[in-house]
Amino acid sequence: MSRQAGFTLIEVLAAMALAALASLILAAATATLQRGWRAVAANGPEVAMESLRRHLAQMLPEAPDAAGFVGGPDSMHFLAASPDPGAPLVRVAVERRGGALVLITVPPEGGVAAERRLLKDVRAVEFAYLGAAGWTRSWDDPLHLPRLVRVGLGFADARLPRRELMAAPVVEWPALVPP
Repeated sequence: MSRQAGFTLIEVLAAMALAALASLILAAATATLQRGWRAVAANGPEVAMESLRRHLAQMLPEAPDAAGFVGGPDSMHFLAASPDPGAPLVRVAVERRGGALVLITVPPEGGVAAERRLLKDVRAVEFAYLGAAGWTRSWDDPLHLPRLVRVGLGFADARLPRRELMAAPVVEWPALVPP
């Protein structure tokens, strides 16, 4: 009896079992990756809002050589304590630009602006400011900070709920000036 070249039934079954196992592993990895992407997409607004809250908590009133807090219904500009030890202050702007919420930082004496996109696919941004007379849609008193800043965000994706953030300044200007 002559043996013909080819695969035996056992070899074919083993190859099919390995291919099925590889397919199962690939399907499980794809499902896990999709869940991870959905979780990141769902938490994206929270991460951006927390970053914005931290910046707002660092806002300062007017400095000797720089204007203080000015807020409008769709953007705001303020001084903040800089994370860079070489520059004690930084000018911060928050606005909607091209469907994204952006944070722009510039040294008060001028220099290169750093722009960071906090969120994309933003349909609407609304700012409101709490003062002695209540909530207002604009703030133009650079010497005094609002008690609270409210940021409302609407997204292009209708499945995402509207988000709101309230932040109060916690850094006092005299704390940065040595006695």
